[in-house]
Amino acid sequence: MSSTSAASFSSFSSSSFSTVRSPVLNHLLAAVERLTPLQLAGSWDNVGVMIEAPYPRQEIKGKKQVLTCIDLTTAVTEEALASSSTAAVLTYHPPIFSGLKSMTLAVPLQASLLRLSTHGIPVVCIHTASDSSIGGVNDHIASAFTLDLRATSKAIEESKEQPEGHEGCGLGRLVTLDHALNKHEVVKRIKHTLNLDHAQAAWAPNGAEKIKTIAICAGSGSSVLSGVKADLYLSGELDHHATLLCNAKGIHVILTNHSASERPWLKPFAPRLAKAMNEEAGGDAYETKGDGSYVVKDYNNVQQGYNGLYNNPQHGSEGLLFKDRIYQTLDPLDHHIFPPPPWLPAPEGRWGKLATLASIIPLISS
Repeated sequence: MSSTSAASFSSFSSSSFSTVRSPVLNHLLAAVERLTPLQLAGSWDNVGVMIEAPYPRQEIKGKKQVLTCIDLTTAVTEEALASSSTAAVLTYHPPIFSGLKSMTLAVPLQASLLRLSTHGIPVVCIHTASDSSIGGVNDHIASAFTLDLRATSKAIEESKEQPEGHEGCGLGRLVTLDHALNKHEVVKRIKHTLNLDHAQAAWAPNGAEKIKTIAICAGSGSSVLSGVKADLYLSGELDHHATLLCNAKGIHVILTNHSASERPWLKPFAPRLAKAMNEEAGGDAYETKGDGSYVVKDYNNVQQGYNGLYNNPQHGSEGLLFKDRIYQTLDPLDHHIFPPPPWLPAPEGRWGKLATLASIIPLISS
């Protein structure tokens, strides 16, 4: 490198680079600590700053945007870079989870982080901190029953840390209704709150006729819900054998798909984040973008997970009996709980032609 080039680089570095955290990142982290305190995250989790930007964006005119997302995909990265107003990205799932020995462009997630940092955009993750916080992901799911019904909701695993404003916080939620609901009403409320066209249901043959207690865990609920006494488990996903065990114990299961249980929370959370950041900044400096609601229906129309729908047509549900095995297909009333797979022939009459499923459905022991 020539002396002239070296001098120019040195001048650029000293005038542009700073080891002091940018105001945008400070305001974002302060807002996060108010809304989803990072100390509430699981000890195994990775939350907080994923990557900083040594040269924060200087060209932003007007309000600075914080892009919220569930996952830092390449598409999210492109969206962030396409807008000259993007000042930071807040992601739910951590783009860095386990220890790294290098950061390279060959790995898509790492490439996204490097590209964003290079363009002056830091990335922050909140994951299980937002699951446990008051007003967080699990509370949003629970609002399907607590918003307009007489009910109580408490954490399944109360956090050791109880920050101010988050008293009673913790993983999962156990909702107890004053008056039990039929399964159709429960499904209807879940689909409405999470903006879903479809959900997966496994009704326990010996389960409660009406549902009064609902154990909730966003994302993957196997560990949090294990052993909880409730009429219904509601989660994004549950292990295949755990679902069978729940049904054997008389516990109904409703699954929404993993991120579909998390994503809808971003819509009410985003304006709260902008408000908190503006309060930290002392002015109207920030806005949020990306509630994610446009993704949910498309995501849940993907044909997957059909071997998780097991049970018999008690409680008024329609199904088809193969000897002593039954594949449930319809809600008790007039809409599908889940979409028919593409290989399923068009139904005829109330039962439909489901004979082709006989060789496909897993045999569940009676």
